Amino acid sequence: MIQPDLDPDTVTVAHYFFTFSGTKLERTHENMLRSILHRILDQDELTFPNFQREFRHFGRSNPEWPYDSLKRILSSFANHPPTKPLFLILDALDESEENDQRCIIEMLYELCINENLWDVKAVIASRPVAGLTEKIKERCPFITMQEQNKRDISAFSDAFLKNDLQLTGDALHEATHYIDKHAHGVFVWVSLVKSELKDYHKTSCSEKELLECLKSLPTELEAFYRLMFNRLENGKSRDVRDGQRLFRFVLLALRPLTTTELRHALAVQEDPDPEDDFEKNLTSDIASRIVHCGANFLEIKGKFLGESNCTITLTAFAVDNTVQIMHKTAREFLIMAIPAANAMKIELSDEQAQASVVETWLRYLTICFSGPTIQDHFSKAKTWRQAEARTYIKALNEWHLLEYTLRYIKDHHDRCEQNERISHLTTNLVKLLTKTPASYFLGRWVAIRLGRTNSALRQIILILLGVIRKRAVPQRRSMLALACPKYSANAENIHYITFDTAAEQKLSPIRETLLLTCMEDVNHPDNRNSLMIAAQNGLEDGTRLLLDQNVDTNAKDKSGSTALHHATKSGNEAIVKLLLSRGSDRNVKDKSGWTPLQYAMKSGDKNIIKLLLDQQVQKNAKNQSGRTALHHTMKKGYEDTVRPLLGGGVDQKVKDKSGRTALRHATNRGRIT
Repeated sequence: MIQPDLDPDTVTVAHYFFTFSGTKLERTHENMLRSILHRILDQDELTFPNFQREFRHFGRSNPEWPYDSLKRILSSFANHPPTKPLFLILDALDESEENDQRCIIEMLYELCINENLWDVKAVIASRPVAGLTEKIKERCPFITMQEQNKRDISAFSDAFLKNDLQLTGDALHEATHYIDKHAHGVFVWVSLVKSELKDYHKTSCSEKELLECLKSLPTELEAFYRLMFNRLENGKSRDVRDGQRLFRFVLLALRPLTTTELRHALAVQEDPDPEDDFEKNLTSDIASRIVHCGANFLEIKGKFLGESNCTITLTAFAVDNTVQIMHKTAREFLIMAIPAANAMKIELSDEQAQASVVETWLRYLTICFSGPTIQDHFSKAKTWRQAEARTYIKALNEWHLLEYTLRYIKDHHDRCEQNERISHLTTNLVKLLTKTPASYFLGRWVAIRLGRTNSALRQIILILLGVIRKRAVPQRRSMLALACPKYSANAENIHYITFDTAAEQKLSPIRETLLLTCMEDVNHPDNRNSLMIAAQNGLEDGTRLLLDQNVDTNAKDKSGSTALHHATKSGNEAIVKLLLSRGSDRNVKDKSGWTPLQYAMKSGDKNIIKLLLDQQVQKNAKNQSGRTALHHTMKKGYEDTVRPLLGGGVDQKVKDKSGRTALRHATNRGRIT
């Protein structure tokens, strides 16, 4: 087995975990290859020749190299072996997309049996993949985890039978032996047995009755799932309804939903009463509701307060954690079994479920922007300054499902057929939002997220959020100004003030939304764009989002400073590293001739200095005063930052416009050490 404390200087370890519970991207082989190749190059720069040919074709111009290109790079290790042992670890391969599974395994197989590659090993964790298990067994070591799990299962069973169920003596021995015999190394089955027995134990049963309950439980997973599902299906109508909706949301979500997001989703009524109060529909304990209506099919992934990551079943400890199907086998059962069910027909195999989800998102937007929370902030505000922006952002943060809804509503819509309910809901939302100035702030963000597609939904959303203007309307007048004339004089500054407030307050999760909202609309007095403001304020997530939209990293403000200048001056190391990785000009000068290295030397930030020096920056570049980076650091007396420069070929004799060398500056200020 590979030890976790392997020395990175002597071995390269590249691992990847496939998961159904994350985004669709996390299941793709393309993303897996991109991830492990990045890890290989990051740990062993001498492997760059394996990347060089593809780099010439794509370089920095294409941030995502094609899938075939990634496969060629990995295969190239057969002809150009790495300089140190390489371990490739793929976990939960059965969770990956089925197309190309065989190709990936065969590629790894060929690398590992290559006589020239004695120091390349691949470790794959997976349920059996049809047609490949036998081939791997012929030439490679093969471990059956069911056999390896037996001892752990026995210890786990003994612990919960004693501690949770208080079994002792012969009853404990009999129950442990029964579980060991029927588990077949499958932890999922044992976990389900534990949940059932704990529930039964709450009825104050005897040891004999508990053993009878244990022996009555199905010993096959599918039969166990059927028992759980039938129990839910025959429950109270409210539980059936909420269970149905929870399964739809969780199974069809394009990223894991949090407990707070699901709390809001369940509060949206499918047949709402116009007089309904959304706040009164919010369940008081969403975690308990998820566990109860999910019938053990759903689990909450997160933290116990003050402890390490774990799966939560005691929901009183849940904070704001993601909800997922407890295992892939359970997911497969639900998708196959539910369409044949009676009282709980979810029909995940057709587009009806997707349509239901889209309807929920449209209703949620309607509730959000028609409610008094958003409307009151605009009707009462006489101006738009930081105080109003802060209040507005905090109000948006209270709508926990808003970010997901706007980000993914198009993707859900593309997966379903248009129906009368969706058309009706969209029409009503358009009417509402064309009269709601608050909605304008999200318009630019939606435009960016939905891309350049000409889908009808995009046009509708952009219209209702005020991005598409009528031809008769002057282009420079915003929908916000038109809808609310009192903001007209201040409209051009509203985006910057809102953006700057989000940056200042670091308000989450809506702040990233606002960063993108303002990307093209910031009107800073010094001509700073959103990327510069994000870099200056240390908003790493926002900077990454803006860079993903291909913002010009080398754009300059009135002083000639770029985002890299601002990040360096503010000491934001993570953002400096991010900007450099995205192609920012490392030697760029502002109007005073200062480079990022000179600012770093002036501030004495050793980490940023190292980052820049590793990029082979120009060490002898002069500003308008003729001073170099060495002048600045000697003048300040930063001994630790002088040494990297002196060891890197810097010209110690260069003079500034006053005729003084760096040494002379240090002498004059008594900085000689």
